[in-house]
Amino acid sequence: MTSHSDDSLRTGVPEIDSEHAVQIELLHALERALTDADQTRALEIISQLQDYTSLHFASEQLLMRMNDYPAFRAHEQEHGNLLDELRTLRSNIEAAQPGSHHLIANSITRWLIGHIQSSDQALADFLKQAREPK
Repeated sequence: MTSHSDDSLRTGVPEIDSEHAVQIELLHALERALTDADQTRALEIISQLQDYTSLHFASEQLLMRMNDYPAFRAHEQEHGNLLDELRTLRSNIEAAQPGSHHLIANSITRWLIGHIQSSDQALADFLKQAREPK
């Protein structure tokens, strides 16, 4: 799994950053379970990751709606794409197709990090500006 400094994944919006930290830790735990070929543990973690990610995305989307974020639809679509990838990974783990586990897990990690550093950072910048006293 790719390592990134904590600073490169901080948007400056505490509620978003704390949720991202949980997602990243779950991804690391998933990678460890896959490396150990522990299918049972990997399925437990992917389930947690799916549930947590769905809640996190709902939270972000609520923030976007409450603040009339102009890129809401595109951002929401990105969220849907990651949830699809998580479902694919879960199916692969359930089907015991170990050859694709690491590739998909690494892809999800790269996607999430890229999403945080680009789309989520743009959202955070918008929210910080919206929250500034006028």
